[in-house]
Amino acid sequence: MKPLKIGVIYSVNDIAASGIVNQLLQELVCKEIYSNSGFVKKAFSCKFDFHEVQLLGYDSEVVFLEPSQLEFISNVDFIVIPSRHESSSRIKSFTVHAPGNPWRRSDFGGKPMQLSMSNPVLMWYMLWELNRLRQSYPTLTEFLVSYEVTHHGPTIPTKPVTFIEIGGSEREWSIAEAHKVVAKAIKNAITYLSRVQGSESCTVSVGFGGNHYASLFTKRAFEKNECYGHIVANYIIKELALEDLKIVTEMAIRLTPGVARIVIEKMRSELRNNITLIAKSLELEIVTL
Repeated sequence: MKPLKIGVIYSVNDIAASGIVNQLLQELVCKEIYSNSGFVKKAFSCKFDFHEVQLLGYDSEVVFLEPSQLEFISNVDFIVIPSRHESSSRIKSFTVHAPGNPWRRSDFGGKPMQLSMSNPVLMWYMLWELNRLRQSYPTLTEFLVSYEVTHHGPTIPTKPVTFIEIGGSEREWSIAEAHKVVAKAIKNAITYLSRVQGSESCTVSVGFGGNHYASLFTKRAFEKNECYGHIVANYIIKELALEDLKIVTEMAIRLTPGVARIVIEKMRSELRNNITLIAKSLELEIVTL
């Protein structure tokens, strides 16, 4: 088992995130510590098994954080961000995704045309654990479990970053059982990841196309053991000039460590061919759907 150093960051003003963190504090052995950062409102140093967890609560929304506000970043192996998920549809959900802006917009934090490094194997374990753990609670059986596509900030290309979210309305964000499921999924996924360092547990993949909730990629994750890093949605790809599509494709691949496969959902042949050309040049397996 490889000891890991993990940064968990959240907004103290986020109902879902605060509930998840309160549950994590019960799951881990933690002590409150002083932070001299003006950005951090709460700070804890935690341990479980051989792992160290730095848990930091910010007063601002985490999607708008800049790398300069994350002073601890050089000391951790990766970052996990528990959060609420907001959408107009208010779908009850547990979701995981990598952050980034794979187009020339940054409506919700981060930089345009920049992605964070993804953490595909960790996200895959989180997905499985969310799906398993929710089944123990009748109040959560209707919750969708899925990837989301790459979107919003912060954009941190130097360390893997993963969002794990509770979706719906304020009612869902406040459900104690949902907080417990996400906290346990985080802890269990870290444990699994530390045990399989260097071994093949899933096929690391990058997805192109599909809808925001990455329904087909999620299905393949469960059925074909594909673990996705970055997923670039169809609604984004349609907005990209071909040169920008080339940049985004190369960036999504580069910032998905260990990638072996590219999976492309149905799209215009011109767009698909451009993605395929880059994947072939990198000697990656290509699956078109």
